[in-house]
Amino acid sequence: MPTLRIPAGISRRVYQDTSAGFQRQLGRLAAGEAVSAEGMVALARMLGNTPELMAYRDGLVELIQARQDPATGLMKDKADYECWPKPLAEATSTLRVLGAALRHPVGELEKLTDRRELQRWLETRNWDHPWGGPTGAGHMVGGALFAMSDLGMLTQAMVNQTFDYLDGLRDEEYGVWAKGRFDPANPGPAQLGGAYYFSLMYNRFRRPLPRPEGACRMLMEMQRKTGTGTFCIDGRLSWPFGSTDHDALCVLARHARLNAELWREAVPAIEWYARYFVEQMSNEATYISGYPIPQTLAILRSVFPDDADDAPHWYYVMYQWAF
Repeated sequence: MPTLRIPAGISRRVYQDTSAGFQRQLGRLAAGEAVSAEGMVALARMLGNTPELMAYRDGLVELIQARQDPATGLMKDKADYECWPKPLAEATSTLRVLGAALRHPVGELEKLTDRRELQRWLETRNWDHPWGGPTGAGHMVGGALFAMSDLGMLTQAMVNQTFDYLDGLRDEEYGVWAKGRFDPANPGPAQLGGAYYFSLMYNRFRRPLPRPEGACRMLMEMQRKTGTGTFCIDGRLSWPFGSTDHDALCVLARHARLNAELWREAVPAIEWYARYFVEQMSNEATYISGYPIPQTLAILRSVFPDDADDAPHWYYVMYQWAF
């Protein structure tokens, strides 16, 4: 059993910083200033502050609905680095939490209710990049599925069709997407991100996830290549490496728990990262409480608990579904 504990002081400080940030945003919302509605709802749910936020429910709903293009139904403020389904899913999932929905139909999603069109669309996604960006298949397919689910547009037949196709793309040895489109000797961030994003889909729709050991061992090999504990092999990124380590830990925590022997194999890798994490968070020069630290801590605290940790329990929910 690991002897490492995530120090209570770190969890307490991050919780206090995150709570203070939420209160600042709440003050901006109360004053009628601009806030990210999706970010506020996600933060409130993570901290257990949703009741406090619901006093501003109507304003939050209006903020999101006003961003929808009446002609297309898509979100008007999509960034250049995003594909159209990603901000759409963020909006629909947040509205669902608030008990609301989009005002206008989404033509691009309505097309996919035709089974032949859905199949064609799946087959023409950018499977060379199974993660995000403006064309990445992970954000594309996941975002569309999540939004259609929120909007009540998915049938069971459509879900089955989609996952039958996704199952066929999964690499037999490594259990990641997409088969035959990556170098198993040199897996990159896109495979890590793809494993994370597709895991969200499989978890959301309660689909079985066979062969969990391949993805776990791929991630552990990436970690060995860095030699420091992080899973980030992209030398352009620095601590805390964006979402890379968070995504890797999510995959390891979910995949490895599907198999007791695999969990024993994965725990040392998680512990190696946790020691690196504690070292960075214990240094004032590298301490940070912004994204993705609270989300990462939600995982690490559960694996390496400190009996003295008196900070409230929190958890990270992407698209408002527990991972």
